[in-house]
Amino acid sequence: MSVSRRIVFCDPRQHCLSSLLLFVLLPFFMAACGDKPKAVQADITPRVKTVTAQAGGEQRFRSLVGELQPAEVWNLAFPVQGRVIQLAVNEGDKVKKGQVLARLDPMAYELKLKNAQAGLQSAMTERKEKRDALAAQSKLREQGYMTGNMLEKQRVELAASETRLSNSESALALAKRDLDYTLLLAPADGRISARLIEAFADVNAGQAIMRLDGAAGLRVAIRVPDKLMTGFDLGTAVKVQIGERKLEGKVSRIDARATAGDAFPSYISLSGDTTGLRPGVTANVQFALAGVANQEVQFGKNIIVPLQAIVPGNAPGRGFAFVLDGQSSKVRRVEVRIKAVNEQDVEIDEGLKAGDEVVVAGVAFLSDGQVVKALLKDGKGGSRI
Repeated sequence: MSVSRRIVFCDPRQHCLSSLLLFVLLPFFMAACGDKPKAVQADITPRVKTVTAQAGGEQRFRSLVGELQPAEVWNLAFPVQGRVIQLAVNEGDKVKKGQVLARLDPMAYELKLKNAQAGLQSAMTERKEKRDALAAQSKLREQGYMTGNMLEKQRVELAASETRLSNSESALALAKRDLDYTLLLAPADGRISARLIEAFADVNAGQAIMRLDGAAGLRVAIRVPDKLMTGFDLGTAVKVQIGERKLEGKVSRIDARATAGDAFPSYISLSGDTTGLRPGVTANVQFALAGVANQEVQFGKNIIVPLQAIVPGNAPGRGFAFVLDGQSSKVRRVEVRIKAVNEQDVEIDEGLKAGDEVVVAGVAFLSDGQVVKALLKDGKGGSRI
């Protein structure tokens, strides 16, 4: 029996390739046989920004809504009654001082003037006759042809004629004035802001027929509640915002009598560029009030926090804030009472105290007792990661 032998020759290049593949794949085989690596847990703790609650200062600011008005306004009317036969301007027209705005039918006043002129002429003639008669009778008296009583009677009649002459002169002056009043003239430069009647309407003396807004600048009209009037005096400086425009102003007038709601109508004169502003738009007036002992709220005791720190509550003047406990890193939801809302902050008189770390960013997504991480503060009132 013969035995056959097979001799296998190994290619050196193939051997080297096998060794290289084993070296590369060996770590993966070892990892597959060993334990799986643990997954890294993501930190989902909310980050919050806080500010330190501050006690209110010696002054607080109040904002009131007012209306922009011309500094000068005239309600124009005829001083006499009659029928309007001409309206020379329309609403929105610019006018100059002395310009004719409207006319009344002058016929009745022209007749009145003629009668006054005739009356004056008659009175002048009568006085001349009485003077001449008195002069003649005085000569007769000197010659003894007239008694003293008759001469005295002539003097009385002369005095009466002089009185009638004076009255006739006054009547003529009034008739001329009334005729002049049938023309309505512009008292100043300005713009017609309202026309209240139409042509050929019958109007009474003093009945307003149009309104003229003067060109002497603008002012803001506001109504100041009685409890805020302390320290609000003539000359008080205020800040006025109209749309995006910010102006300075001063209190120029305060009415002596309160109107509805125990509020005093007051007026603010403006300084700065008012170009393009028109009467009737809304203006926001902000002014500082000094503390007063008998006022409803004691000044200097309120807590000041930014507007964004407050979540609106379910009742007027109520809200919620989140206070951070630095040791436990938990937030505490507290109910607060809002005493005043200023331009950029809120005044709290119940629920917070000075020094509380109040959350000002992300408050809408927090819950009572939630663990959070606070951003590092960067200067006064600021934060950074």
